Amino acid sequence: MYAAITLSEIARWAGSQVNAAFRSQLVKNISTDSRTLCRGDVYIALRGDRFDGHRFISQAVERGASAIVSEVVATSAVPVLLVKDSLRALATIARGVRELFKGPAMAVTGSAGKSSTKEMITRLLGENAVCSPASFNNLIGVSKTVFLLDEKTQYLVLEMGMNARFEIKELCEYFRPEFGLITNIGNAHVGKLGGQEEIYLAKKELFDHLLSHGTGIAVNVDDPLVVRALAGSDSGRLRSVRYSASGRDADVVVDTMAVDPKTAHLALQMKLGRGAPFHVDLPLFGLHHGENLAGAMAVQLLMKRPESEWMDRLKDIRPAPHRGEIFSLSSYGGKKRQNQKQLILIDESYNSNPAALESSLKSFAKLEPHLTKLLILGDMLEMGEFSPKVHTDMGQFIKRLFSDHANTLKVLGVGTEIQHLLKTLKSTFRTYEARSVLEAWDITEKSSLLDSSEVVLVKGSRGVGLEKWVEKAVAPAS
Repeated sequence: MYAAITLSEIARWAGSQVNAAFRSQLVKNISTDSRTLCRGDVYIALRGDRFDGHRFISQAVERGASAIVSEVVATSAVPVLLVKDSLRALATIARGVRELFKGPAMAVTGSAGKSSTKEMITRLLGENAVCSPASFNNLIGVSKTVFLLDEKTQYLVLEMGMNARFEIKELCEYFRPEFGLITNIGNAHVGKLGGQEEIYLAKKELFDHLLSHGTGIAVNVDDPLVVRALAGSDSGRLRSVRYSASGRDADVVVDTMAVDPKTAHLALQMKLGRGAPFHVDLPLFGLHHGENLAGAMAVQLLMKRPESEWMDRLKDIRPAPHRGEIFSLSSYGGKKRQNQKQLILIDESYNSNPAALESSLKSFAKLEPHLTKLLILGDMLEMGEFSPKVHTDMGQFIKRLFSDHANTLKVLGVGTEIQHLLKTLKSTFRTYEARSVLEAWDITEKSSLLDSSEVVLVKGSRGVGLEKWVEKAVAPAS
């Protein structure tokens, strides 16, 4: 966080008051968690559906909080900045910090791939770029991201998520990105928003903001809804850079994509505009990452950065945790494999939705056909009333895609909705069903699924918790 911010400024941004004796006191950082708060931080007591930060004000003071932002006066040990709504205070404080930043700010949203694209953008921008940690993409998370800004920061990359209309609009109003990218517009959250048109309108809010307050947009020309969103928002004033992962005419083009059939790495043939083709090899899984990388490169052009400043960084791109990580294992769960061959474990456990899962499955199908394969699939959540059909349709897709793999493919489903997917597969493939991650691990061990497999893909919605299964699997042998 910026070094010269005073408690007086925090109070002004929060719409509160502070005793004159403390106005010049410097603020080290902002914290909303009494467990991780550091001495000198200002603690903001947030209320949520499952917690109330006001209950932990005394712990924050004990850990060395220099001041408290609260809806009630709960201590006299340190200055208290009294506010009507602590969440709004958090956001307005973050907006104040954001206004101190004079470099370019980029916002990334989309139904799939926004976190990976954000990470790639940041890696290409270099060590003086700040981006949202993990999936800090709601009002609290984006606020916390802004608090990471300091005097060395040259670029700010924000991830913006949504569960309803006007959430992205609100984030844009608070944090005012100048550049934007919508990775794609699919049907993630369809159960909450009620249909893809509502998802389209919610994602389009980023482009709508940029029309009035922005500088430029990176456009995925492969996605008709993204193209439509731009056409519905842009009057021609905005600078745009187009990208395509399917060989379409664009400023950044992926001509060909391939999955190495042995290592599962991604190999791309690319070009910038009408320039000479070049090859990129990435140690991450999934053809969809070709689209993510093209978007990240388009952002560099959008910001008019010379190629010499970022092209060499392509070789440094790595997957974000649980988003296409590839492990080569000779043991699992702390035990040596009985099978002498290395086990390739592909970890996409962070999230899942129909578009993302379909893309991952297409990539998985490109691995060598003779390899024995295991799919560990968790529920696709937030599908609402569409859930049974979505899962059934995905089961039919798997059945078609792996029609020639009846003897080499096994499927372990985890959750409750996954039963609809498994029903379509039981007559063709060996299937296993678990209600929880713990039960899934028990099945894995009792059925020797990993000893009898050579490559495994793990993918499920965040709420299923399949990353815990992965953590067990990659535990080193004792």
